Amino acid sequence: MKQILPFVVLALGVVGARADFVIQQKVESAEQNGLITQKFKGDKTRTDMPTEHMGDVSVIRNLKTGDAITMIHQQKMARQESGAEYKQRMKQMNNGMTNAVPPKMVDTGKSEQVGNYDAEIYTWTNSSHISGTFWVAKNYPDYPKIKSLFLKLEQSTAGQVSKGLAPDMSALPGMVVKSQIESPMGEIKKTLISAKEEPVAASDFQIPAGYQIQGLQE
Repeated sequence: MKQILPFVVLALGVVGARADFVIQQKVESAEQNGLITQKFKGDKTRTDMPTEHMGDVSVIRNLKTGDAITMIHQQKMARQESGAEYKQRMKQMNNGMTNAVPPKMVDTGKSEQVGNYDAEIYTWTNSSHISGTFWVAKNYPDYPKIKSLFLKLEQSTAGQVSKGLAPDMSALPGMVVKSQIESPMGEIKKTLISAKEEPVAASDFQIPAGYQIQGLQE
């Protein structure tokens, strides 16, 4: 289970405050290749992602409490974790670095066409030897609404715990349509496929019948 945590942290994206959102990205890395789908409904998020060794994995998180459910579908197993447990685990993984100052983004002054968007290029590096490049589209549809939604994620338990690992997304002048992250674990590339407002079923945030549940209910 611990193998997927870094990917969850680095998969920071758009969240919806009231409206439902669905965001899809293509990911390329040594541990993940394929489609990441993020669903947002109220104060809950669900991320469906591929992994190299465990197959498809889903993470459901309550942004208010920090409680999370991680489901490994091929094993029909679900692991529940409280917000307090998550904070402690991340503190250990990050060598005690919590609530740190987010790394600053540097405007390179360069731009590049990414799909239909003229994207400005920003770079950043944190104190854990993780660096990244963001391609940012200022003219992305509905970005003013999306920008206000980033704040909710940053203020959540997960956002506060990982604050020193990645930049504040709400500080960007537009939507990240492409990203590249370099870390001791290797390179992770993501390309935005779509980000749109659409209904998300409440059942998507429940553990399917027949799954073995570990954690809070043990």
